[in-house]
Amino acid sequence: PTCLVPKTIDVARLKETDTIYIVGFHCLKDYYAELVAKNLKISLGSEKKYEVVMINHQFSGGRDVTVLDLARWLDTEAGRAEFIKELKGKVKPGSVALIPPILGTASDYLVLDAVEKAMGCHFIETVTVPPSLSGLRLRSMLINRLKKMGVRMIEKANVIKSILEERKCVAVVTDGIDRQRSYYAQNFILATGGFYGGGLISVELGEVNEPIFNIPIQIPIAQEEWSNLNLFSNKKQPFAKIGITTDEKMHPLDIEGNLLFENVFVAGRNLQGYDFCFEKSGNGVALASGYQAAMSV
Repeated sequence: PTCLVPKTIDVARLKETDTIYIVGFHCLKDYYAELVAKNLKISLGSEKKYEVVMINHQFSGGRDVTVLDLARWLDTEAGRAEFIKELKGKVKPGSVALIPPILGTASDYLVLDAVEKAMGCHFIETVTVPPSLSGLRLRSMLINRLKKMGVRMIEKANVIKSILEERKCVAVVTDGIDRQRSYYAQNFILATGGFYGGGLISVELGEVNEPIFNIPIQIPIAQEEWSNLNLFSNKKQPFAKIGITTDEKMHPLDIEGNLLFENVFVAGRNLQGYDFCFEKSGNGVALASGYQAAMSV
């Protein structure tokens, strides 16, 4: 379930066309055009025509090629010209062509517009294994926006603890490659992720800890109740629902429901009560809770 997508991933035109071309690259080993065509035939039906078109462009160096390499290739005029030359006569105008996410590295549609104008057809990017070009474009766009808003970003600094005074956080302490540093602020938003991201840790059996503010986490008493018998089950995993309880303003609460810190807010995966993988709700919860936390500051 998706609310917002880039224009390059809008699949609405797949239903409008009678011919779909699946464009692959011999040099891209983790993208299987024939498999894409087979699955499309199952999901969209056999009434449409599915044709695989392979491009023979080769990169020097002998290493594995990723979608990032191909996107950088299409960033260049020479790359776009060669790409269009390979497809001319193989992809008919008015059709739809599915390709890996390679339509440039920038968070704009310059490459998409150029190839669509030259070919007279529509291009749709598929999803592939990492690196995610869509994610890199979105990250670049967000970082540029944050910089324009005057937001200061500190990367590669691991927050190891907080400095607390009564029911307020005064600062957080980071451990970098050179030394520890303290960062002071009026408000703090905790968005460190769940078990996979290190926002929640379980060192001892039957215990779960939030390592920065030591926020108490309520968990099933019996360890065997933490998960379903099957990893890929038809219901939510109890361990995935473990997290921090908050009030409506996203302040963290203790196990009894009491306010812990007046100027600390929680957002994202470390919230309790939902299984992002089962629900496919990870980005939605992150956006909604992040917005609510920011509005509560």
